[in-house]
Amino acid sequence: MATTERSDRTAHDYRRFRCRECGRQFNERSGSALNRLQVPTDIVFLIVLWRLRLKLSLRDLAEILLLRGLVFSHEAVREWEAKIAPLLTDALRQRRRGRIGRSWYVDETYLKVDGRWCYLYRASDSDGNLVDVYLSEHRDQVAAERFFRSAMAVTGIMPETITSDKHAAYPLALAEVFGDAVEHRTFKYKNNHLEQDHRGVKGRTRPMRGFQQPNSAHRFCRAHDEVRDFLRPATKRRVPISSRLTVMMAPSSCISPLPADTKPARLPADGSPPISRVIEPVLEHGAPSAGSIRNSNSRSGRKASPHSQGRVMEQPSSSPSFVGIDVSKDRLDVHILPAGQAFAVACNGEGLDQLVAELRMRAPSLIVLEATGGFEVTVAAVLAGASLPLAVDNPRQIRDFARATGRLAKTDALDAQIIALFAERIRPEPRPIADAESLALGELVARRRQVVEMIGMEANRLRQTRNPRVRHTIEATRKTLEAQLVELDKDIDDTVRGSPVWRAADDLLTSVPGIGGITARTLIADLPELGRLDRRRIAALVGVAPVNRDSGQMRGYRAIAGGRTAVRNALYMATLSAVRWNPVIKAHYTRIVAAGRPKKVALVACMRHLLNILNAIIRTASPWKTA
Repeated sequence: MATTERSDRTAHDYRRFRCRECGRQFNERSGSALNRLQVPTDIVFLIVLWRLRLKLSLRDLAEILLLRGLVFSHEAVREWEAKIAPLLTDALRQRRRGRIGRSWYVDETYLKVDGRWCYLYRASDSDGNLVDVYLSEHRDQVAAERFFRSAMAVTGIMPETITSDKHAAYPLALAEVFGDAVEHRTFKYKNNHLEQDHRGVKGRTRPMRGFQQPNSAHRFCRAHDEVRDFLRPATKRRVPISSRLTVMMAPSSCISPLPADTKPARLPADGSPPISRVIEPVLEHGAPSAGSIRNSNSRSGRKASPHSQGRVMEQPSSSPSFVGIDVSKDRLDVHILPAGQAFAVACNGEGLDQLVAELRMRAPSLIVLEATGGFEVTVAAVLAGASLPLAVDNPRQIRDFARATGRLAKTDALDAQIIALFAERIRPEPRPIADAESLALGELVARRRQVVEMIGMEANRLRQTRNPRVRHTIEATRKTLEAQLVELDKDIDDTVRGSPVWRAADDLLTSVPGIGGITARTLIADLPELGRLDRRRIAALVGVAPVNRDSGQMRGYRAIAGGRTAVRNALYMATLSAVRWNPVIKAHYTRIVAAGRPKKVALVACMRHLLNILNAIIRTASPWKTA
């Protein structure tokens, strides 16, 4: 957003600004907190309001406004908050002065400031209206006295009753500030609504990276609670939220307005965002509803009947079954759907034999495991050796699936149930498990990558060190790592050239200009799917496929995300060479840059193009041919 300051001023000594895009003029009073702003005031107020009200970080706000043509850094938002938040706090406090009830509920919660826990005192009246907020580094009588004196000064009201917990500081502070004029109550459960209301400020500060100073934390918490209380549907103030938003600020012509038929969302009583409801998809005609799919031996209650009622307990062999296994160090928790049966076996040779015998008898359609840091390798190898359909999936996807279905609790047995439900609903494609030779090659390539990183670390330390003795130890360590790197390269080369399949793949990959031995070995070890998937799936697997971020008429920024980092890094270095020496990739890169795209975008597009070429070469077993 670009503005121009006019040379003249108004009759009341206001500075005059003009927006270069919309032509609207903005006035600022000289010497005020809003002086020298380069962005129109109403837009600054809107950004600060979003900062206080929504769960957005500073960088989130900068990225959101960038989509509307407003270019500024996240540090600018921090400065605007420091200027605008106290003004909002003072104005809103003045509006509610004398309108608070005389029955107060007081409690404190915890916030971390500069690595230390601080105490945030908060109070509300019997109608849920905010009384005051105070941040203290201590939880004692002095802090409680300051809080009560500040609350009386802000509200201008002497309370009649104050309800708090049984902390010893409260009776002493109340006697010092109010004497015998206030009744102190410590009934159990009376403060439950206030304790639950802490979720507002706690949830808002969670996406942030914490506070560095108590003053900034105090300023943010006061402004957040004041704005939240102002926008909260009150029990006595019959003022709509839309009217209160209009009082706080008017929309700017620089920001696209909402459609005329847009209605404001109805917020819950605590001011938190509305909870979205899960809508079940419409099933095909004749299919049972989602709620009616259950075990034939189950009944309408939550607990299964202990009696078989004369029915056969085993599922028909034609019915597909799905198995979820939660792998831990010492135990395997197994859950089978749709039978709903669960059991556990020990994670050792005897337990694995028992598991294979049980699963062979049931002949499941799919077995799903989580990748749990290496514990799943032995289990997957045993199940794959028994010719059972197996898929090892990303645990983040399964956890997201659990959250999407409303299952937030987590135990080993529940995890196995979630994995089985994931297998039944999502049905990931079974993938072949790497054999012992492939695992050994993968470990060698990973170790080489680690050694290269350590050599770079030692080189950085050497440049920053002046002590001769320290430099000698760094150089010795670096020479040792370089010798290990030579040995690893020889072991990797012997392993690849010793296998006819890998040797042929290595020759095919290195025939492409820009692909060297290191990139080829990384692809062979870390991307065994190369040549087996289509171009879209292999690009998504590596993480070089741009992800759409569109909503309505808004077209978001496309960027790559996820994928296999090691493969993507090796492919990036190969692309840097290919754009210079590979005629096909060079032409592709030149064409994209000539179209006005950034060079980094062109490089990512060339990475995907090069990956598709390598995928086709491995699939057809045809080496590179220059046109």
